[in-house]
Amino acid sequence: LGADIPWCWPAMGLLLFGALLAVAYIVSGRSMWLPGGLHAGGILVTQSVRPFVEYKGSGWLIGYRSFPMCGLTGIIAMIILCVCVVLFFSGD
Repeated sequence: LGADIPWCWPAMGLLLFGALLAVAYIVSGRSMWLPGGLHAGGILVTQSVRPFVEYKGSGWLIGYRSFPMCGLTGIIAMIILCVCVVLFFSGD
């Protein structure tokens, strides 16, 4: 981490991402396919967009170049994705 990135935002974003993958694991019947696909999709999107996007603004709001999921926008997106995963894969 750079000196200008406070440790709390990446920690919260990565903790929430881990919780999302854990929920996906449990909801999918303890299969690694769904969390693995979500993780791979996140890496694909992050690495594909990185050369074309310039992060201008507060890091707490939009995230950082290395941690785009760690801003408030990314955290809200992960919460929405978690709700969608639960609703779609719960099977009830």
